[in-house]
Parts: sequence; structure tokens; C-alpha cells
Amino acid sequence: MWGIIRGGLLAGGALLVLAWPVAPSDFACDRDKRLSSGGAKASLLLIVDLIARLALYWMRELDGGGHKLPSWINQLASSVLDYNSGTSKDKAQTHMFPFCKNKTMPRIGRPLLCILNFGYTDPEFGGPSSSTTVDITVRSPQRTTGLETNQTHQTAQHRNEDEAAATGEDVPPRCRSIPASTEELGPEFEEVHQCIRLHPGKSAGLFSTWAAKGRIKHSISPPHGSLLIVKFLAAPINPADINQLEGVYPSRPPFTTALGTSSPSAVAGNEGLVEVLSVGSAVTSLLPGDRAILRAPCFGTWRTHASCPNESLLLPVPKDIPPLVAATLSVNPCTAYRMLSDFWPFPEGLPAAAIAGEWVIQNAANSGVGRAVIQFAKIWGLKTINVVRNRPNLDALRKELADLGADVVITDEELAQKGPMKEKIDSLTRGRGIALGLNCVGGRATTDMLRLLRESGTVVTYGAMAKQPVTVPPSLLIFNDVRLRGFWISKWRVAGEERAKENKRMIDEICEWWRKGLFKEGPVEEVRWGEDTKEETLVGAVERGMEGGKKVFVFDEDL
Repeated sequence: MWGIIRGGLLAGGALLVLAWPVAPSDFACDRDKRLSSGGAKASLLLIVDLIARLALYWMRELDGGGHKLPSWINQLASSVLDYNSGTSKDKAQTHMFPFCKNKTMPRIGRPLLCILNFGYTDPEFGGPSSSTTVDITVRSPQRTTGLETNQTHQTAQHRNEDEAAATGEDVPPRCRSIPASTEELGPEFEEVHQCIRLHPGKSAGLFSTWAAKGRIKHSISPPHGSLLIVKFLAAPINPADINQLEGVYPSRPPFTTALGTSSPSAVAGNEGLVEVLSVGSAVTSLLPGDRAILRAPCFGTWRTHASCPNESLLLPVPKDIPPLVAATLSVNPCTAYRMLSDFWPFPEGLPAAAIAGEWVIQNAANSGVGRAVIQFAKIWGLKTINVVRNRPNLDALRKELADLGADVVITDEELAQKGPMKEKIDSLTRGRGIALGLNCVGGRATTDMLRLLRESGTVVTYGAMAKQPVTVPPSLLIFNDVRLRGFWISKWRVAGEERAKENKRMIDEICEWWRKGLFKEGPVEEVRWGEDTKEETLVGAVERGMEGGKKVFVFDEDL
């Protein structure tokens, strides 16, 4: 019965709106023109539009709670919103809602319309898409050698100058394309919502959307059904993120026009920590104020806010874990955990290796994964041989890794000395040899590591920092039966429900180790992301993503 009443009211309002005669002058930006040609008619249309929007909001909230309405009612309501919000192509010229500054519309209707017109950003229900400021793009789908920047601006409620010119209409100054700075816009506008985007086939550019000051803080729709609105607290810049920008990584984020761009684009970043701001009626496992990390890559973490389509994409983390620790949990520590757990060349696996005090050798030992391997191996009773590049501060690095629990730290030059190194390994392992090697480099460094494995030993490759192939002498395969494996944490996570449970258990255990002081996060460079952060700061951090230590975007609390 309620469905029939709601449907009748909504259908009646929709037919009234669609049947009402509207002329371009009804939506004129010019105050004098509008006063002389139909201001009352446009104001009545706005009131009907407001009723339709409120009805749609009520309707979709009830839908999320299990009260289903006929699909034709939903379609009709969405058509009304598209008609009045300017998203219908045939109405875009005359229905762009330039009313936030227009004093001729009713005093109550003016702010309500601005709020609603910005609020409904979900493409399913029409209206403008989420706004952004910083935009890092891909030169081509295959590869880019560098990032270039330019500045572009758009606004959902302002007429496009080129489209208006094509119709022969005069474009009042208030409706022209948004200028390049707040100084040109005037004090009544402000910047809203930020993210870093990818655009295949284009150079990089700074993208910004502006809104009337005091109307809204961020142009993100309120959640309904299974949706959640989240705010990012921290997001790392990982080598995999840079590889995605270059177009050489196997997983890529989905490209869409729902982000507010004319051509398909995507948000970069795969790892990060979010705080839940609000949830739809169908969400059961998360509440506003909860913190979570992403269960899978390609969500797009280099932005201030996001609309998450489903709670299954988020994994709750305790609030006592610091943001920098929580934001970097899901890639490096979990990669180290799984390689030490899953690749022992004997059936008994890790428990037997721990009892026997087995040895592990790894290169890139001072990386994020390498530091986690050292600490987790110590927790499990394993011994580690850690290979690093020679450098001026080698003694300081040796001490730093030893303080984490490293048993032996050697350089790649020492590793290449076959005779002396073989004798040292025999002495350290008491003739047992090394059962497991972890490779993040490739090239000669990996070949030298393979020579030190005992019979049936395994090397797991999880990176290729040297960008050189792994070369294996046939004799090691024929006579020593060495095993070569590969590991990618993103692929491991998507392998079914049991993996999801194991992933949560693993995260919980790593968090508990941090509480007990058994695990420390590696050194990071914090890159502040605030309202006054300059474009070159954010772009520069990404450009230096492969250099030096780990970098993490840290978002201001008041964003």
C-alpha cells in the first residue's frame, strides 16, 4: 500500500515537472533578464524538483531496507532528476542551476537547491560527480617516462562556454567556465574534495572543482543501501603504484566517467587507511568512526574521501594501531608473513622450520618487506642472512638491521665471492645449508643466492628492483633440484572465502605483535596532504616514489 502511495505521489510530481513549459530565460543567470521573464515559473519548478528529490531520497532509503518499488518508478524519478540537474543531454543547455548566487529565487529554495544539487552525486540517481583537485595521469596505456602538469577546472553548476556558444546563446560572465584560481573566482567559492587520478592517453594535469562557499564541504552523496562514505587518513606510495602509472603493472584500477571527467579516469593508489564517516542502512559490520584498510588493490587511495560500494571491500583495524602502521599493513608485512609461512620445501612447513631453526637468505634486506622478514623470522625462531648493497653508511645499516633481529648482514659484493661465501654458509648452518631464499632484486644477485641453497631449496621472487631477469645455471636445476616460485600478495588475497578469513587472522596477529613491541614499522617520509598543500609537493612525492625510503600521504584531520 505504501509503495502505491509513494509511487503515485512521485509519478504525479514527475509528470507535472515534465509537462511544465520551460524557456531558457527561466534559468537565465542574468538577474534583470530573469526578473522580466518567468522568475515565478522557475521558482515553482524548483519547489517541485525539491519534492521529487526528497521523495527519491526517502524511496531509495526504504529500498535499502528491503521495501522494493517498481523499476518504472525509479526510472521516472531518475529522469526528473536528470532533467532538472542538467545531466540529460537535450536539457543541459538550459538547466545548469546557476542559482547559488541568484537573489531572485526564494530565500529558502536557494540554499536547499544548492545542497541537493551537490549532494546527489551517485550516477545511479543523477547529479554531478565527486569533485577533485590533484590529478596525476598516464601518458599512454603502456608506459610514461615522467609526469607533466597543467591546470584544468570544471564545475557542475556552471554552463560550459563552448556548448553555449554552439547554440548562439549569450554567455553571462557568471556562467562562464571556471577560472584557474580562487582569486579569479572570488571569495564566495571554495575548493572541494581532492584525489589523484589516472587518465590513459593524456599528460598529467591538476584538476579542480569549486563550489559556493558555505553550502557544502565535500560534494559526496549521503550513503544509502550498502554504500559507505570514508575519509582517508594515510596512503602509501608503493613501487606497484608507480608501475600502474607507467602502465606496466598487471592490475589496473577501473576507468570511469563517474569521477567527474569527460573521458574515463581512475584514482591511483592501492593501500591506505580510512575512517568511516557514514554508512547506508544495509551496512552491518562497520559504524561511523571505525577504521579500516582495503582488502584488495585498485580501490584508489590517493584521495581525501571516497564512496565505498560495499563493506566487504574494507577490513576493520583496531583504533589503537597508529595510522602510519595501519596504512602500511596490507602489503609489505603481509608479503613477508606469507613467504615465511607458505614456501618451505618440506611438508611440515613453518612449524618444522621453526623447531629446526632453519636459515633464510634474502636480498633487499633493508626494504619494507626485508625488515618485516627479519622481525617475523625472529618471532618464529628462524635465522636470517640479509644481503644489502654496499654504501658509505654500511656499519650504521648493519647495526640498524641487527637491532631488528638480523643474524647476519652482508653486501652483494660479499655474496658474489663463491668460495668464501660457501664456507661461511656451511659454518653458520652447521652443514645443513639454506632452505629458503627471498628475492626482490633479480639479475646476478639472485643467481649468487641460488648457488647457496641446499638440495631442493626454494627461492621465492616477489620483486624485480634490478629490472633484470633471473638466470639459473642448468646444473642447479639438474643436480640440486632447486625450486623457483613467485608470490604476489594481491593475487593471494582474491582466492576465496578461506583466504579472506586467513587474511584477517594474519592482520590481527601482526597488530598484536606491534602492541607487544615485537614488530616495528620501517622508516617513512610523511607527505602532508592538506587544503594548502601545493601541487608540486604531491606530484613530487609520486615522482620520487621509486627513490629512497617509503613515502606516505598523511591527510589533515580537518579535510
